[in-house]
Amino acid sequence: MSIAVMIALQRTGTHALGSVIGQHPDVAYRDEIFSPSRANVPGGYFHFLADKLKTGPGIILPDKSVQRFNQYLKYVEESATKPINLLDVKYSSTHHFNTEWHPLTRAPTIIKQIPEPLEDVIVNFDELAAKLQPTIFAPMLFENDASR
Repeated sequence: MSIAVMIALQRTGTHALGSVIGQHPDVAYRDEIFSPSRANVPGGYFHFLADKLKTGPGIILPDKSVQRFNQYLKYVEESATKPINLLDVKYSSTHHFNTEWHPLTRAPTIIKQIPEPLEDVIVNFDELAAKLQPTIFAPMLFENDASR
């Protein structure tokens, strides 16, 4: 069983792309995992989280983000009906797995959890952010961050 993650901005066509890829007999497209409309749908993150909260609120604390992400991936694996599960994550929703005191200029924690070889494609977040800076972000966000 494999898990693939599409991380993209809103309105970029990931639902259409995921739907097409999901037509393959070995791929289950899980849609946008953080969508509020999927809160009661098995496989969605909030469905998973509601189940986890029954054992206590500790799992939602920021210092448990990596543990929570790994538990969610295990949950996806356990409920898998096909060999490949494609998760759709909007970039603005990646904060669900960030640690406490997460700088705005640091790549989201979820990206750091993605194994090789995808890591090489997205590890240079600072370069991407620098390219986007003039048009989207405030310049002060991209000053050197000594804590990284």
